Amino acid sequence: SRRKHPESLDAYDLYMQALPHVSALDSTSNAKGIALLDQALQLDPDYGSALAMTAWCHAQRCVYGWTEDFASDSRRALALAERAVQQTASDSFALSMLGAAHTLVRDFERAEELLSRAVQHDPNCSWGWNRLGWLHGYRDRPDDSIACFEKALRLSPLDPMNFNCHFGIGAAHYIETRNDKAIAWMEKALAANPDARWIFRQLVPAYVEAGNLDAAHNGLQLLLQDYPGMTCDKIRAAMLYSRPVMDRICAGLARVGLPLC
Repeated sequence: SRRKHPESLDAYDLYMQALPHVSALDSTSNAKGIALLDQALQLDPDYGSALAMTAWCHAQRCVYGWTEDFASDSRRALALAERAVQQTASDSFALSMLGAAHTLVRDFERAEELLSRAVQHDPNCSWGWNRLGWLHGYRDRPDDSIACFEKALRLSPLDPMNFNCHFGIGAAHYIETRNDKAIAWMEKALAANPDARWIFRQLVPAYVEAGNLDAAHNGLQLLLQDYPGMTCDKIRAAMLYSRPVMDRICAGLARVGLPLC
């Protein structure tokens, strides 16, 4: 797809070009991915996989704090997801992205239904297991979460999204207050993708709870370089964990100086 001349691109080529941008999980790549997917949908408005991936992109903007209009991106994600679900009944990859979109806008019941269908259709769908891992974490099932991430890693050991699995394992250990393991896994994720500074939203509280305040202060400064207006209230609105977990996250961030609002 990258080797083709622009005038010869079709919807599938544009979708394939969007894939690495979407999986990079940073704001600039997210915008590039959406632009390519929008072009694909102009050529084929009923392209289920492109609809599903675009829905996930808009949901990413909400959960990673890349939007100033949370409500608009959330509505856009759900509208695209509802259109996509009619076209992707047996496409495990698309179902995984749909499940991710519903997860990131807090529709957990629908997300679990879609992700379960994805891995039933294709038990080797690593993306499905990855997204199930996150969903279990958000629903306070950390051991189930870790098992799903480990399965995703076994199925696709060279996947560019594996840093996200490493972070997910760390996040699950954090839920259970296993902070040494949480820090080790989250640092591993950050080493694999240093641009993913949103990881510090959870790594900083883990440092605080482990008593490493120097690392926590340094981590907060790096987070604020990418998110200069970040507050605890914004993090609470974006992240999807249960109230007790979010209370711990925000308490840790506030301890090293993040404003409450």
